[in-house]
Amino acid sequence: MPRPSPFTQADIEGRSRLTGLPVDAEADTLPEGGITPTMRLWAACWDFSAAMDTLGVRYIEDRRRCEDWLILICVTYDLIRRAEEQETPGRKARALQLAPRWQKKRMQEQKLFWRKARNADKQLAEQALRLWKQTPWLPQSLEQEAVRALEACEREEGRELDHIPQSRDDFAPLREQMKQMARRGSYKSGALQSTIHALQACAAQYNKKLIWDENRRAPPKRLVKFLVQVLRAANIKHPDPGQNYSKFVSLMLRPRKPTKRQVERPTEQPPSEIERRLAKVFL
Repeated sequence: MPRPSPFTQADIEGRSRLTGLPVDAEADTLPEGGITPTMRLWAACWDFSAAMDTLGVRYIEDRRRCEDWLILICVTYDLIRRAEEQETPGRKARALQLAPRWQKKRMQEQKLFWRKARNADKQLAEQALRLWKQTPWLPQSLEQEAVRALEACEREEGRELDHIPQSRDDFAPLREQMKQMARRGSYKSGALQSTIHALQACAAQYNKKLIWDENRRAPPKRLVKFLVQVLRAANIKHPDPGQNYSKFVSLMLRPRKPTKRQVERPTEQPPSEIERRLAKVFL
């Protein structure tokens, strides 16, 4: 069985380029509606007109906001799918195995760059900087996981963590966890289900009649029609309700089961003696 490619910071940066946002983008730096020009280019072939007609959205401004919401939901689906494919336990375990080697090489490239920069050798300094940036390294999220795993091991032995993971032994606890979780074949994805839930929230915002709050076995037909129209417009693979209705409905957010208090009807109490006398007076 071939070894999986390691999960690196380059994977995170590649996903960031698809959105047109920096890796560490803050909420206040997002454009209006949360849609960047790169996202609009990504969604240029998506036509949600039929889905918005099903919602009953008529006014131009409302349709523009609704379309931005749908684009954001579908772009998020693609990002979740990419993250699930990239951040598998096997790829993480491989990255943790190579992390000490990467750190050593990056330190060497860093020292070479500063030496060339101090010597005012611009051409060699730029070359050293390119080599430094091309050297792979762990994503920040995986580094934090390694720190937490090492800290837990140190705590079990009655010690406090006083350094960041650097050696193979430091990365070993998390690497062993990822090896145990790794397996052959594909992993179950939650991207489609979370996307359908987000689309249900969008539908409920624009049309209260599409809220699924009754009959847990059968959602509103217009709601199912809206979901299918959006998924098909964005080329998102999904079960066909015409052929596998139950599988499609199982992905949707169902209404809650009624509680015992809601099921049990309050028993009618017989009128008291005072109530009977008052009734005779006013009749």
